[in-house]
Amino acid sequence: MTNTLVISSNATLQINSTGSVGLSNATLVNRGTVEWTGGAIVGSPGTLITNGSGALWLLETDSYLQLNAPVSLTNGLFVNNGTVRKTTTSGTTYFESGNFINKGLVDAESGVISFYSGGVLSGGYNAAPGASIEFGGGAFTLGAFPAITGTGTVALTGGTLTLVTNAPPQLLLEGGSVTLGTNFQNAAPSPI
Repeated sequence: MTNTLVISSNATLQINSTGSVGLSNATLVNRGTVEWTGGAIVGSPGTLITNGSGALWLLETDSYLQLNAPVSLTNGLFVNNGTVRKTTTSGTTYFESGNFINKGLVDAESGVISFYSGGVLSGGYNAAPGASIEFGGGAFTLGAFPAITGTGTVALTGGTLTLVTNAPPQLLLEGGSVTLGTNFQNAAPSPI
């Protein structure tokens, strides 16, 4: 795929492969539903995936979406303005080697959604009981303060998280590193 594919609001794209689906230098705009039930999704630094407002991207596989090694937020990019939801499988679905910008909802109803290439944490993150959302590698920054809900686990497990003003409530810090911005918690001086 080397052009633009737009899924209209009343349409469904089913991705099911025993191997991988190539999106090299492609643009995929989902305004309806994507049902990803099998196979890897592989792109390149020029690949752009947008899950539009009101759209649904269903993760029904324990596989990976890999957009090759990112150079900046403009290369290998997945922008979520709708809902990315994991259901039906209990393993891990990986977003690798491509930045993920969340302005919508990431919803783990089962298994684990794992982000391994950094991106912008904003929007909402919900993890149902027994489910997890992990930020495991790359450089993450906070956009608008994210809403974290559910009784499952939402955690930084690796990589780096830059906190400009405060830490998001309910985000567990289980691994990786945290960089504090100059205005963190109003830049109050701390005695040594």
